[in-house]
Amino acid sequence: MEKKQELMSQQTAGIENRRYKRYSSMALVRINEFEGEALLKDISIHGFCLESRTYVDLTPKEHYTIQIIPETDTGIASFTLAVELRWIHRARGLFLAGFALDSHSMDGSMQQYIDRLKAREHSGS
Repeated sequence: MEKKQELMSQQTAGIENRRYKRYSSMALVRINEFEGEALLKDISIHGFCLESRTYVDLTPKEHYTIQIIPETDTGIASFTLAVELRWIHRARGLFLAGFALDSHSMDGSMQQYIDRLKAREHSGS
């Protein structure tokens, strides 16, 4: 029990030590031949993790253009990001992919999205 508490404490400390707060949101996502609903997790100004029940045929270290169509309650129009796929993982029927934003994606769309997610979190919605 003591080891479990220590591990949980270390994991919590790791999360708290992140430089940027992370957010999650459902969105419609288009990338390559895939179009579907996905959970965007660990969203920061530098990247995000895409979680889907559908496998997406992607290759790590490749660059992609991904269109994000946010939930309507964010008030954000769809936007496109240039990203690099860093990693993929399949577990328990889920497809997970970690993306880093390319410098071409620094037009403010992602920051505006994060600002809306932050405001939504603070309002309790």
